[in-house]
Amino acid sequence: MYALYKRLSEEDFSFAYLDNFTDKATDALVSIQDARINPDKAARRKIRYLVTECFQNVIRHSQPKYNSFDKLFAVRSKGNHHAVVSINPVDQRKVNELGASIDSLKKLSEKELKAVYLDALQGKGFNKSGGAGLGLIEMARKSKKVPNYTFHRVDNDTSEFQFELAFHTQKTGVNDVFDIDTTEFYHYLKSNKVLILQKGQFSQDVVMSLFELLEGSLKNNIDSSAVSQKLYLVIELLQNMSNYSLETAKGKSGIFQIKLGENGETIFETGNYLSNTEADNFNSHLNELKNLGKIELLKRYNKELRKGLKENDKPNAGIGIMEMLKLTQGNLDYHIEPIDDKKSFIVLTATVK
Repeated sequence: MYALYKRLSEEDFSFAYLDNFTDKATDALVSIQDARINPDKAARRKIRYLVTECFQNVIRHSQPKYNSFDKLFAVRSKGNHHAVVSINPVDQRKVNELGASIDSLKKLSEKELKAVYLDALQGKGFNKSGGAGLGLIEMARKSKKVPNYTFHRVDNDTSEFQFELAFHTQKTGVNDVFDIDTTEFYHYLKSNKVLILQKGQFSQDVVMSLFELLEGSLKNNIDSSAVSQKLYLVIELLQNMSNYSLETAKGKSGIFQIKLGENGETIFETGNYLSNTEADNFNSHLNELKNLGKIELLKRYNKELRKGLKENDKPNAGIGIMEMLKLTQGNLDYHIEPIDDKKSFIVLTATVK
């Protein structure tokens, strides 16, 4: 995970979703974007619209599922440069028409785009001549840029449609090329069976929106008791990462992902920088706790809980680790990557069968 974090290090925010594409998920995705760009109202409105339209296009126009992880929705930001990306299967018979629709926008000026948009609103014949639909026209107007797209043939009936809309919220001299391109990013996610990935700062608002998205997604797949267990585990993992992330030039940044294991188990992972002192303390503390039996761990948990409440009405930090050990039945692992004489990178992996 550290290798991926380094590749994404120049990005302020990276988000990828490959799980359940439903209308309910749209609201949570918009909330995540609102939370991270809250001060900039103009940028928030623009990204909100583009996120909604792009995600809804995947829902409305995808072929029936032909493979696992056959859809991707992603948002990536680097300074004032942003990209909204989708990948989904489409009917091979619609490939030429869809490509021509997008290409038709490239010939139009901003003024012509507006005129075409108004015509489309009134139901006039732009579509009949092979032009773009209303959603594509408005996305081009909002972003002031025609989307990029590619098709990859899957079989005789299906192609994979990759759609990418890049735009700036302000004029900037920032290099707008991401270190890891969309195709490579999707390959990583798909080959590792990643359901959701987020890299950036995990403020309380962002965490709550992410929680809402996960809650809706999990409820479609498993029973309510298992949902509660996994959501509680997510809270503990994100809280631990937030509390112990080392402050960098980009704030307290970290990476979080949920993926499926080879035997269908759900794997939750976080990664973040922390000081070498904290790394040593974490290493000693977790090893000590993992060596305790279930009864000893429960006694230790109750003791630390009473101690924290007695001293300052706040549980000891080790409570969170013990909670995670309980929720995963001991399947909590970690890897610490030394970086320099001041910091290390820790990956925490929690597995639920």
